[in-house]
Amino acid sequence: MLGNADGALLRLVEAEAGYRGTPHQHDHAEFLSAVDGTLRTQTRTLGAGDGDAAAAGSTHDDFDAATAATYVIVFRTSAFPPRMLVTPGGPGVTDPTIDRSPVSGSARAAG
Repeated sequence: MLGNADGALLRLVEAEAGYRGTPHQHDHAEFLSAVDGTLRTQTRTLGAGDGDAAAAGSTHDDFDAATAATYVIVFRTSAFPPRMLVTPGGPGVTDPTIDRSPVSGSARAAG
């Protein structure tokens, strides 16, 4: 985690090629900035320097890493399934709120 304030988290995430996020609804706004690699979100392709924002109340059911990718994301804890942030059982994972059940592909919080 890079930082947190007032219930919002700033994370650097490293995703393996083929990682797929789980469908979810945003209770709060969420912001993403691609650092490297290629991501696809809601049919939009993002590369290094591209960004995306999801409005509160929006549904997010299409997110994947077309290549290995690193991105920065800002979200409120209730708006983002924690299992999307880490490789289940990965190194350095100490947050007890993280759901470590399997997902397709893997992504992990860096740092």
